[in-house]
Amino acid sequence: MVKQSSMGKQNKTIRYASPNERRVITREDLGYYRTLYVGGIYHAHETTQDLTLATTFLPGLRRCLKDHPPLSVVVERPETEKPYYSSCSVSDLSMHIDILPTVDDLADLVAVEAASPTILDAKIARDRPPWKIVVLPLKMTDEGRPSRCFVAFAYSHALGDGLSGLAFHKSFLAGLRDPTAAMYHKPAKGAMPAPFDTKKNLPISMSYLLAPALGAYLPKHFGKLFGLRAAVSTISQSTWLGSDKVFLSENHRSGVKIVRIDGTTLSHLLNRCRKHETKLTSLLHQVVVRALSASMRSDNGIDTFTSGTAINMRHHVGVSNDSMGLYVSGFFDTHRRTTDPSTTWALAREMNVRLHECSSRRNDQSIGLLRFLPSMRSWTAGHIGGKRDTSYEVSNLLAFDPDPEARSTDGARWSLGNMVFAQPANVTGGALCFNVVARKGQDLVCVISWQIGALGVGDESEERKFVDSVRTKFIDFINDLVRESFE
Repeated sequence: MVKQSSMGKQNKTIRYASPNERRVITREDLGYYRTLYVGGIYHAHETTQDLTLATTFLPGLRRCLKDHPPLSVVVERPETEKPYYSSCSVSDLSMHIDILPTVDDLADLVAVEAASPTILDAKIARDRPPWKIVVLPLKMTDEGRPSRCFVAFAYSHALGDGLSGLAFHKSFLAGLRDPTAAMYHKPAKGAMPAPFDTKKNLPISMSYLLAPALGAYLPKHFGKLFGLRAAVSTISQSTWLGSDKVFLSENHRSGVKIVRIDGTTLSHLLNRCRKHETKLTSLLHQVVVRALSASMRSDNGIDTFTSGTAINMRHHVGVSNDSMGLYVSGFFDTHRRTTDPSTTWALAREMNVRLHECSSRRNDQSIGLLRFLPSMRSWTAGHIGGKRDTSYEVSNLLAFDPDPEARSTDGARWSLGNMVFAQPANVTGGALCFNVVARKGQDLVCVISWQIGALGVGDESEERKFVDSVRTKFIDFINDLVRESFE
């Protein structure tokens, strides 16, 4: 099937969106979630490179278009129950590059934090493939040119998950390092991988279908009919969920606060995780819970938090982390409010067992329930006015290594420093989102993001004070855990 695109070109239909793809497409079309990004600090080692010019980055983009067919795809009819993907050639790469004014008076991550809301809150273009790079030049050299820049790959969730962003940067860096070869790269024909969340890949048992977890994915009248609760995780009157879900299009904004854990501290923390037989993601949950617990008034009646964790499912279908696509599911858990440091490692170890069990199976995954929804659009719009299902969410992209073959990069034209992963305000998501990524051998960066007005702790200034407190205590608790290893 061939359709006429808004650019006046003939687009060839690839396939209809899967249930989870429909979920993110519908959420985006309604305005409830806009642009996510994965970015990195790029260092140019040749003084002739002008980081304020779009042409500097064309070799990187040409390599990306060669390696990743989803970059030449558009989403058609997103406002319907049957959106679909079509191929669409990228004829003008300049339409996919935004260059921001140079920032010369702020530390790198401070500048990135300040620029992030603008990137995240930008609406996705519909007349071309829904992605772009946003370049923020940083720090001038003696010659009056910036020597490094932050490059954010900003894209629609319909094209891929967080790891898709890392796959982009691996190709982008390779293209920048070899611009001559990039001149001869031909863009791959627009294509999407086979849908992941199918009946075959994610079978649902009858017992799970009728379990209470189903309540989170069916309309309210179905939940009442079958006596199902309305959330995957256990929620009570004393669970902190922020404010009820609300969407005001004219005032829909993202709040962003960046946390950096230096590489030495991270190395000590990972060693402690191995000693206590747990993983970093499970430990970070305990740190978040302690930071939230300590940042709230002791008399507010809150005694539990619920969490969601993004799970990479690529290994179940033999897909590389270097491929773009939507290969995620979710793990949900409940946490008691606590500031007691003596329980941290035991709780992390126990959670790690549950998280591992969930990520190790394909059957009875919560995301598989989406295919039973009669109307994705009605279900998504029906969230407004209801309570959130989770207090917070954690999405950890782990350590990114753009040079897995460990070859020397001495003399390379470009090198890549710290990475940053961020998601926009999410009307239907948790009150807070902790987006984590580390550059192998360097620092860990966690972006705390939220929908302005969604935390239920007062006005915007009070919200920011609350998140500042969470950020400070998050860092303090991690430093405490590392300090214990030297005592």
